[in-house]
Order: sequence, then structure tokens, then C-alpha cells
Amino acid sequence: MVSRQSNPIRSVAFVSLGCPKNLVDSERMLGLLAADGLVITSQAEQADAIVINTCGFLEASKEESMREIQQALALKQTGKCQRVIVAGCLVQRHKTKLLDEAPGIDRLVGVFDREHIVPGSPWGTQSASAARTLSGKIP
Repeated sequence: MVSRQSNPIRSVAFVSLGCPKNLVDSERMLGLLAADGLVITSQAEQADAIVINTCGFLEASKEESMREIQQALALKQTGKCQRVIVAGCLVQRHKTKLLDEAPGIDRLVGVFDREHIVPGSPWGTQSASAARTLSGKIP
């Protein structure tokens, strides 16, 4: 696996899935990311981080979300991005299952935590699974 982990996060690709509320949440998170100085790109292959705002209510939506997550994790595995952040309903409803199925996720952001998409530390340095192990719960 090739890694760019030591490089600072400067650009973010954003994928918004699901209902109109998710679109509003995505726009809010994009605004926060841009206000923090991150460059927003539509090219996941060129981004330092990928944020996927998921839907987790319908089975088809869960499957679409998991496909997007797996594609992002594949880019991370090849070193084309450093971080994969998953947000939204799928996180809120299925955190533990999500981490079991996609252990390479770096950070989880539930629907009530979207205002915290920009973490205080250098963009999700602690993995979501490590956070669960250390604290007994997922951040």
C-alpha cells in the first residue's frame, strides 16, 4: 500500500447521497470545509480526503453508500487519498456494522455531528475503529 499519510490535508472530494435533507447537510459541511481553507474538488483521485455523506434508510441507498465507501477506500489503499470520512444516516444508524464492513474508514460523522466535520486535530488522525477501542464508543 502506498501512503501519503504524512502530507497535510489540503483538498477534499465530497459525495452526497440520498434525500434533499442530505443535500442541505452536504452544502453545510462543504461550507465549513471551505471556510477552514480546504480546496473542494470534484475529482476524488486528486483529493487528499474524501467525504461521503450517506443515506441509510432504504436497502438500495445502503448499497449505493457502501459502493461509494469501497471505491474511496480503494483510492486510499493505492495512496491516491489519505483519509476517508463517512457522514450521514448510515453512520447514525449502523456505526458498528459499518466499521466491520469497511475498517479503513478514518472518521465517522453522524447526522447530529455535521457541524464538527472539521476536527480540531489534523483531519482525523485517529481511526474510527481505534477510537471505538479506546473509548468504548465511536466519536
